[in-house]
Parts: sequence; structure tokens; C-alpha cells
Amino acid sequence: MDLSNAIRVWFEAVNYGEPLRVRTALHVYDDLFEIDTADDVRRVIGDPDAIRMQALIMRERIIGGDHHETHYFIRYRGAVYCDLGETNRCFQLWLHALDLQQKHLCALHPSTISTIGAFIDTFILTVNEGIIIANVDGVRVTPLSRKYLMDVLDKTVFELERFNSSGMKLKKDEIFEEPGDDIRCCNFLMLASLQLILLVGIYSSSSVNSIDVSGLRLMKSSKIRRLSHNDSKLTVNLETEADEKDFDIALSDIVTRLILVSKCLNLYPLHAACHDIDKPVTTRFPCACVITMLIDNGIDVNTKNSLGNTPLHTVLLSNNPRQSVIKLLLQNGATLLARNKENDTCLELISETLPRAFRYLKLGRYLTLMSLAANAVRRNWLKTVYKKIVPKELFAFLDLH
Repeated sequence: MDLSNAIRVWFEAVNYGEPLRVRTALHVYDDLFEIDTADDVRRVIGDPDAIRMQALIMRERIIGGDHHETHYFIRYRGAVYCDLGETNRCFQLWLHALDLQQKHLCALHPSTISTIGAFIDTFILTVNEGIIIANVDGVRVTPLSRKYLMDVLDKTVFELERFNSSGMKLKKDEIFEEPGDDIRCCNFLMLASLQLILLVGIYSSSSVNSIDVSGLRLMKSSKIRRLSHNDSKLTVNLETEADEKDFDIALSDIVTRLILVSKCLNLYPLHAACHDIDKPVTTRFPCACVITMLIDNGIDVNTKNSLGNTPLHTVLLSNNPRQSVIKLLLQNGATLLARNKENDTCLELISETLPRAFRYLKLGRYLTLMSLAANAVRRNWLKTVYKKIVPKELFAFLDLH
């Protein structure tokens, strides 16, 4: 950027037209007011950051918050700060860009998806670098604020809610390049939400050295309080961790919203959380803390996906089924005799893939008489026959088998 020419042009510009009637200072732009007089221009001389912020302020006012160039240059300036190690300023600018995109653009717009993706990549990179530096040098790294993780998680789920509330009627010819892009975007946002839940769960705001990379535990909330999208609890200052209970309530609320909107959009977050993905430790699945969080907030552990697989099927069909995850699902009501479209039950898959795990898992305690009876009915009776005898309330349970 040619800063000297910018100053020269601004000096000329203040001599034209009328003064601005209203000037608003935004915190994201360092609480600066837009320059309106020659004195204002003189105050920013010698301050490159202030000059660049003034350019962002002017661009947003003149071409509007809905223009792609406004979003691009805000994100660009944030990326520069990120490269300089000032991640907080980067996240503040990117959140502002995301606010503008969700305010002015349609749901699942590629620009919005790109911004959320940039957040995910930067969060993961920041945490991984913190772990590496802490392990190699033993230096305490400035922790990543959970506030930003929560803010982006909230907005990611909100993007799915926007798509769902719009009736999924988008100008697909203008927005998406290929058929099915909207489905891919929804799946991306669901996976991004799970990755953010994982980062929130394993990241300790007190010290990078205390990160629980296994992500096996996450504080549970017994009650869930409904919050609006703009509830201040979602943006509470979490740096001090003065009120962990409010944090847990806010996180539980967002997870509940994710579960509800996923059900409406035919997404399967628990299956995704159980799917074996070979990625860095900060985004590795299956993850017990994410699974526990989803279950604690009311997700059905026996939901079937398009292949007829339950979450337990998903774990067992992976390359390296984790016994701890299998046990976690069983303890929370997963049905051993659930049958997929390939006619495989979870019990049969365990017998084939983990024959030595029978003693550890103690499968007998998870077999119920009701499940055995349902399995026998489905095996030996035609659907048209048993539907005339069995109460309607049991149809869903029978379909599971």
C-alpha cells in the first residue's frame, strides 16, 4: 500500500463535499473514527496501522458491508496480523467479516464458507504450534482464547440454521457451481462444528502444557438453558474462567442447536464424531469428549444414516475400532443387535473384528430381552404380518433391528 499517496489524496478529499453527519467508532477498527478533516489526516501520519484501518473503515462505508471487496480486504488485513503473530487482532477482523457475510449474503455463500474454513485452519495451526513450542522449548505459550472458538462455533451452527430457516430455497445456479454443493457445504459446516467442539473441549485456557490431547473428558451440564443467537452469554469473557458454569451452559446450548438443525437437514453429527479420520491430534476422530457432549445434549445413539448404520456400526466398520468408544456408546444405550442394510448387526461385527474384546466389553450386560425379541421378530416374521400385531409405538424399535 502506498501510504504517502493515501495521505495526499485524503488531504485533497477533505476539501470536497460536506462533513460526515454520523461517525461511528467500531472496536474491530481500533475504535477509530473515520477521518473527516485535515486535522484528522494529520493525526494518522506516521501510524501505518491507523492508515490501513482508515482504509477499511472507508471501504465499508462507501461500497457497503455486502460487497465482496469489503470482506476480502478485512480478511486480508487479518491474515497479515496472523502472520505477524497477532492472532487476536486477526480473529477480531475475521469475525467482523463473518458478521457482515451472514448479515448480507445468503446462507451457504462460498465467501462465508471460506471464512469459516480459514478460522478452522488457523485455530488448528495455532494450537499445534503451541503444543510443539511447549514440548520443544518448555516455553509457556500465550493460550488461544476459548471466546473466539465459541464465537466461531456459534456462527457455524447459525449458518446451518440460516440455511434451514430459508427453506433451503437458494439461487443455486448463481451460488453453487455443481449440483450437490449445498449438501457438501452443510456437511462441511457440521464437521467444522465438531472440530470446534473438540478444540473447546481439549484446550485449557490456562496453559498450553495442560492441553488434554486425548480429549476424553468434557465437563457435563445437567441442565440446558435456551439462549438466543445474540445472547451475551455466548460471548462472555472466558479468559478468566470466573464462571465456568455459564460457559458450560452456553456450550451445551450450541451443541443442542447443532443436534436440532442436523436432524432437520438429515445430517449425522454422532456418526461423524465416531468416524475414524486420520488427522492431527487436535482434530482427530473418533473423539470421546465430542461423543459425550452430543449424547449429554440429547442426540439419539441409535440413529441410522443412509446406509442403515448406527454410530456403533460406524466405529466397528473403521480400520481400527477403538474399544473405549465402543464401550462409551454401549453404556449410553447403543443397541448391539441393530442391523444395517448389509444385514450386519453390531454384535456380529464385534465378533468378526474384535474377537478378543468380548471379555473387556462384557457384552452380555448390554443384551436385553426386548432387543432379542425384536431381532427374532424381524428375522422370522414378514413386516406386513407383525405390523398387524405389534403396537405402533414399537415400530421404530423393530426397524432398528
